[in-house]
Amino acid sequence: MTSQRTDFTGQPLLLGYLSELGNALDHLPPEERAEIISGVRDHMREVLPDDFNEADVRNMLARMGPVEHVVENASVNATSKGEGGSSGRDWVARSAAILAGLSLLLVLVPYVAIPLALISLGVAAVHMRNRQSNRRLTLVSIGLAGLTLTVSLLVGIFLLQVDDGLGEPRVQRIEDAEVS
Repeated sequence: MTSQRTDFTGQPLLLGYLSELGNALDHLPPEERAEIISGVRDHMREVLPDDFNEADVRNMLARMGPVEHVVENASVNATSKGEGGSSGRDWVARSAAILAGLSLLLVLVPYVAIPLALISLGVAAVHMRNRQSNRRLTLVSIGLAGLTLTVSLLVGIFLLQVDDGLGEPRVQRIEDAEVS
């Protein structure tokens, strides 16, 4: 193995790719980020021949794909291993999204829908503060819970305004009720 293979000095394509990967993984804890970059670097060493040239590097990088794909694959691998980090906490975001979706489906049963929406909203809001959370899924949970609460409020207002068929509103003011 040559020194060029071990540290990639003089290989701007490799160094640029690794630098871009490090920037894309900036949201992860330093230990996890270093482990992923080390794994990619080891993979590069295994794939490249001893006497690699720029064409070999370009072919290898084309097969690896954009940095975003490597980041996605690293997340999927961490999920399948069941390790901590963002993947280990995805169940919280999924649970909040399921609760929020269920609350929206049950919006016409306000005694069930509103508590579910509030629980989902609280869990998602707390989970959003975690840097390792699945932001997209957590935002979906917050949006669904907010939509449930909004629809519940609108349904409630509508039901308060509904006429009983006799030309008078169902809800009367207190002064009107005393006169009757």
